Amino acid sequence: MERPLRILILEDLPSDAELMVYELRQAEIAHSYRRVADREHFEAALAEACPDVILSDFHLPNFDGLEALALAQAACPDTPFIFVSGAMGEEVAIDAVKHGATDYVLKDRLSRLGPAVQRALREAEERRERRQAEAALKASEEKYRLLVNNLPGVVYKGYVDCSVDFIDEKVEELTSYPKRDFDTRRMKWNDILLA
Repeated sequence: MERPLRILILEDLPSDAELMVYELRQAEIAHSYRRVADREHFEAALAEACPDVILSDFHLPNFDGLEALALAQAACPDTPFIFVSGAMGEEVAIDAVKHGATDYVLKDRLSRLGPAVQRALREAEERRERRQAEAALKASEEKYRLLVNNLPGVVYKGYVDCSVDFIDEKVEELTSYPKRDFDTRRMKWNDILLA
């Protein structure tokens, strides 16, 4: 069984936070949550542990939603950040997404909250998997480079017509011809074998 999501709610009105929690329950999203209402407590919560999702009002007393987004991105860059606000115009919402918010949900359309959270989590998982695949590919390429550079011969990928798609740097040492001549297909293996 999967553990419940850890959700951090930045909201100054307890009743609005309860409505968010209600909608998450309606969407059958197992979760635990922590509500904070100001910058000090928000920073403290981020410093303790990165939540799985952050839900934030846009307009808070003495604190701005974009400031909260910037703090969250610095402390927990992989955590989806969703604005849940009643006073957020379309231009402001688009600007927030451009600044890195995952999504926004209007308080008078809270039924969208569950699907928005589920989509944000899927996208975060896809990004994590992509980064892991890229890191694995980079490690594999480095191992391949080390192998090729330490072999006592020339490694190449060639064709029946003696042209090559890939040839390693040792070709210059072995043949005295520049590698670029092989890379550009100006030279083929049979050019030097028959010479």
